[in-house]
Amino acid sequence: MIVFGNVAILSVSGGHGVLCSDMLKKYGLTPIKFSEQEKEEMYNILNPIAREIASFNNPIDLTGSVLDSDIVNIMSYLSDFEKIECIILLLLPYPPNISFQIGRRIAHVITSKRKPVVTFLPYVGKYSLIIESLEIANIPVFHSIKEAVQAVSALKLRTRINNLKKDNLFWEDK
Repeated sequence: MIVFGNVAILSVSGGHGVLCSDMLKKYGLTPIKFSEQEKEEMYNILNPIAREIASFNNPIDLTGSVLDSDIVNIMSYLSDFEKIECIILLLLPYPPNISFQIGRRIAHVITSKRKPVVTFLPYVGKYSLIIESLEIANIPVFHSIKEAVQAVSALKLRTRINNLKKDNLFWEDK
């Protein structure tokens, strides 16, 4: 359920993360803020090379030195936060250490954690194995950042509509 639109953005490309972050307000979404302790915890679960150049603000930029295990570890970590209603994963498999198994590995974590995730992955034929692994696990994949952000906004709207049908207006001041 996405009630308030509180999201975390995880990217392996800083520029794509910034583009995504810039779109959030227009679609009624909010990037959550991480405490210094949370940033340090993320720092500690990355490989030694990536951790030194990664950014742990929101958007989280894991950089091109990322490994499959780094993405999986951060996804698992973020999935445990109640304050995060949805993770927007900007998965550009260009870094040399990302394998074609990354979709399956992410799917395994997300299906066990049950945190909503929406993914951006460029539509390139050679990435079909990654896309299929995510989609089989009911993790939606969009081929533009804007579509991914719009999808999260639509999930928020759907939650609101379902609550209206139940006359549950807990998000409004009375």
